[in-house]
Amino acid sequence: MKLRYLVAGVVLVPLLAGVVGNGGTVTYTGTPGSAGVPGRARAATTCVRAQDAQQLGLTASQIDVARRGIAAADRAGVGRAGAEIIVSAGLVESGLANLSYGDRDSLGWLQQRPSQGWHNATDVDRAADDFLAYMVEHIPDWRSIDPGVVAQRVQRSAFPARYGQRMAEARNIVATITGAECPTLTQPYAGRAGVVLAWAQARVGDAYIMGANGPDAWDCSSFTRAALAQIGLSLPRTAQGQRDWCASGNCERVPEGAEQPGDLIFWDSYLGPATVGHVVIVKDPQIRQTIDARGPSQGVSNGNYPTAASKAIFEIWRPKGLNS
Repeated sequence: MKLRYLVAGVVLVPLLAGVVGNGGTVTYTGTPGSAGVPGRARAATTCVRAQDAQQLGLTASQIDVARRGIAAADRAGVGRAGAEIIVSAGLVESGLANLSYGDRDSLGWLQQRPSQGWHNATDVDRAADDFLAYMVEHIPDWRSIDPGVVAQRVQRSAFPARYGQRMAEARNIVATITGAECPTLTQPYAGRAGVVLAWAQARVGDAYIMGANGPDAWDCSSFTRAALAQIGLSLPRTAQGQRDWCASGNCERVPEGAEQPGDLIFWDSYLGPATVGHVVIVKDPQIRQTIDARGPSQGVSNGNYPTAASKAIFEIWRPKGLNS
């Protein structure tokens, strides 16, 4: 259930210079990944830009809705960061579809409730204007807050974590539609697996710290979790949890020799042969190459994966939706 509020007569107010239209760069300070890992502002340009939004798995109608949300952000003067927030909300609420139904009286691509003051819910453009007007008026410090939290403060969802989980995907959509600066998805990277790989490759050189969750330091499972979040998949935090998530029906088991770029490989821990201890992303199966956070000396780097014969545990899984 969502409780939403809209103050009549909200007027869009100009924002501080530095974020204008599609080309602005916004930073916010996130929560440090672990004790001892300093928090550092990361630019909103941590994204992947595809040659066409269809490479991100979007239909023509979804692209149209996203484009109109981005245009509303431009009208509101909230630039790229505001566009990412509203697109993430649209992904969560409707999958970027202008729905004529919803929970209770929720309608439209943002699932706004007319009974709570959202009177333009089924008008894609005006619904977007209303969302951003509320954000500007009622969350004046929105630039310095985690964008998923900002979306929740506007939407007031019963499931507050969902917006942050789709923010990476929204960032890629906005970058692709606007042509914003970020790593470009080109061959041999293609499709949704290419989005994962391009993002992961752009992180090569980041540090490895056990327990870190980014944005500049990772361990093996936080890295794969962030990489798959680029296409809207929400994985558990640990390598063992991710393997169990795959085995519970979220992935397809792949035999050795049939792996493809973007697949996940799990193998046993140095703590014992019965425990999953590491997870990597397959980059090039022809040379058994990976992108992963391997350890303190390597950081995030391109490595290689072993054979099943050399490991007590060696499983390859392909997340569902990776190649859709």
